[in-house]
Amino acid sequence: MKLVIQRVANASVTVEGRAVSSIKQGLCVLVGIAQNDTIADAMWAARKLSTIRLFGDEKKSWSKSLIDINGELLLVSQFTLCFVLKGNKPDFHNAMKGPEAKVLFDKIVADFGMLHKADKVQTGEFGAHMNVGIDNDGPVTIVLDTKDYGEKENTNNNNSKKTKETPSTPTTPVTPVTVEGAVAVDPKEVTVEAPPVATASSSSVPQTDMAN
Repeated sequence: MKLVIQRVANASVTVEGRAVSSIKQGLCVLVGIAQNDTIADAMWAARKLSTIRLFGDEKKSWSKSLIDINGELLLVSQFTLCFVLKGNKPDFHNAMKGPEAKVLFDKIVADFGMLHKADKVQTGEFGAHMNVGIDNDGPVTIVLDTKDYGEKENTNNNNSKKTKETPSTPTTPVTPVTVEGAVAVDPKEVTVEAPPVATASSSSVPQTDMAN
């Protein structure tokens, strides 16, 4: 799933001259849904759009998210983002078919509404020929692919969890050493003899005078 995220002062969508939606300060996002996208991609997209820091204040840039500024989101479906260029002609066979793609698109809308506010998200008209008006603020444009960033973040999270686990005591494998010319001996057949026990002798222990 590809997301073209633009920070805007305002944005709007019209269809055949009819106003469909409009927002003020916030983000206008073009969404390209591919055949291999899933609900997990839609969920990741909604979370990222609510938390990505593309806004700032007089003290610090890139420090605030859409939620922080109580901004608005305009989502516009754009299957052409899933193109493959064949010569000079774009091919769109990688794009998910309309009915299936709308399920994922609606999932982004619903999840974002729960993460922020339902009245802060607007959409274009799915499947229609739209005119999108964008007053890009900056300009600031970020392009994300859920297959790249989503998988990397999941891998990093899994690795951080592993480092927090108590490490087990490593065992060092014993490598057998082969000596040229030596005869292999079964350890079970080796008999270890105990060292001889020292006994007292007449020369070392003084004799008692029996006559006394």
